[in-house]
Amino acid sequence: MNITKRYKRLTFWNKIAFWGSVASIIGFFLFIISHYCGPTKKNQEKILEETKKQTHLLERMQQIDETEHEKLIQTYHLGYVLFAIIDGDEIITQSTNRLQKGWRVAWNSAKIVTINEKRISLMHPGFYSKDSKRAIVGNIIGIPRKKGTVNPVIKAFGIELFCGVLVDDSTGIICLLGLKSA
Repeated sequence: MNITKRYKRLTFWNKIAFWGSVASIIGFFLFIISHYCGPTKKNQEKILEETKKQTHLLERMQQIDETEHEKLIQTYHLGYVLFAIIDGDEIITQSTNRLQKGWRVAWNSAKIVTINEKRISLMHPGFYSKDSKRAIVGNIIGIPRKKGTVNPVIKAFGIELFCGVLVDDSTGIICLLGLKSA
């Protein structure tokens, strides 16, 4: 008697037990494989290093915000936001922004388009007036990757949007987006 005939002779419950046993054996081997081929020490160290970079950039943004706030709010009287670029494609934002009460920022639309040694191109986050009469959304802007340079990038609806690099070091890039009346 071959194996298919023996299988056909099994009752319904015996077939369920057979397939349950097969699933258990496969699950055991998958567990063993994932245990030995899963996240390695090298991957864990990489994740730890990225977390340290993010923490350093967030602390640095907080420091800039605390020490330069008065100067920045005088220059960009409608407010400003700080953000960091890490590993050339990830944007990290502060939990607080310094936009005036009539404005809000939507980071979900922000992304890095290209970045190299001389230039950063990004789709800036959406800036919306709370009265819904004005919005600056969906524009790709290019800025020089030069520390300390902040340039006007968009002028619309009586508002000027400025963008520039404040810090550029081995951990990442900290940038500013500022709003003021045109």
